[in-house]
This record gives sequence, structure tokens and C-alpha cells, in this order.
Amino acid sequence: MGIKRGSITTPIIADGLILNIDAANRASTLPESNITTVFNTAGDLTTSGSINNEYDMWEGPTTASFAFDTGDYIGLNKSMSELLTSDSPFSLSAWVKFPSAVHLVILGNEDSESNQLEFSVDPNNNFMILSLNSTNSVEYVGSVFQNPTINKWWNLVWVLEVIGSTKTYKAYVNGQFGGSNSISTSYTLPTSNSIIGDGKVFGGTAGDLNIANLQLYNIALNSNYVLHNYNALKSRFGL
Repeated sequence: MGIKRGSITTPIIADGLILNIDAANRASTLPESNITTVFNTAGDLTTSGSINNEYDMWEGPTTASFAFDTGDYIGLNKSMSELLTSDSPFSLSAWVKFPSAVHLVILGNEDSESNQLEFSVDPNNNFMILSLNSTNSVEYVGSVFQNPTINKWWNLVWVLEVIGSTKTYKAYVNGQFGGSNSISTSYTLPTSNSIIGDGKVFGGTAGDLNIANLQLYNIALNSNYVLHNYNALKSRFGL
């Protein structure tokens, strides 16, 4: 088990960590209202991006978050095809809070194209959604929230496990396994830049949520790793 050094997210798993953006981390973004760039603090990738439209940050360092209103997003200068490998495992972990039960995109793509990879949440239907390729290739894990509380912090983790030719999508909520789906299709990653807080698949919308931090891995986190990351950061969110 590797440990990420030199940041407020130090205790999280570092194995396979390729993107780490944390609003409370001075290495990711300074807690100033006029800052315009966020930085990745994982591995050797130089990933930065601009904050588009209006945004706010909480004071802190421990309670800081990116507060997205409608039309807000963080645009990264890397595509999923640059960050990951098609038909290979990955994991996305995010601490999020939503003020209303609507379908919201956590991480998506800037442009509409046939190849897509999008992570979204639909708390109204208790869904965490993984979208692959297009609107015709959407995978669901349902009933993982069990009537989620609005305006509460949640740690959501999307995992794609690949063993031989078998792909399985697994969802975790606050360190606990929520459900899984088998994925029978292959997928090709998009070449358009990735964006945080918006996307172009399945009618997801931008805005009206808070994202405190987000980590992307090029491995499938197992249940022990997911629980470790949750326990490492939960005290920041009153859990």
C-alpha cells in the first residue's frame, strides 16, 4: 500500500493514483477567491485546468470545497484517453454534497463524441451511474444511497474491475459496497478534455453541488482500499 506524501490528502492510497484534486490542498489550489488554476498532485503527470464560470470556496483548509452552480465546471487539460487505457480497470473517488435530488455529473467530457466516460449521480433514484461510450451504453448501480440525505457529505467511489474478459462495475458509498453490474461491452476512451462538474452524456446537468476532493486511479480499488480512503478523510466532513 502506497501513501501519498506532501499534501492534506496524505493518508489516501497512492497505488495507481493519477489524479488528485483537493480544494483544501494548497498544492492543488490556493484558498483565494481569485485563483484560476487547480493542479494535480499525484504522480508525474502535469495536469492543470481552469475554473470556468463563477465559483466559490469555503474557508478552511479542512472544510474547503468547490461549490458549483449551474454552468460551472473545472476544465482539465487532459482527456481520459491520456489518463487511462481503454478496456482497463479504473476507480474514481469523490467527496460530494448536493442540495437537491437531481442528476448531477461529477466527472465527464467537454465535447459530445461517441466515445465517453462519465461518472454521475442521481440521488432522486438512489443511483450512481457509470456511462461508457454513449447514451446507449450506460451502466447503473441502483439503490446504493438508501434514501440519501441532501446537504450531507458523501464519499462516492466508482470502480471498474477487469479480470480477463470479465468487466464488473462496483459502487461504494461511505466505504461500504453498494452494488455491482456486469459490463459485457468493450469501451474506447474519449479524446476530448475531461471536466469536473459537467458532462455530455445521459442528460446529466452541471451545477448545484459541492466537490471537496476527487481522486482518479488506473487500478480497481478493492474494498479494503476504498474503506481505507474513507476512514482517512471522513473526519474532515464530520463523520
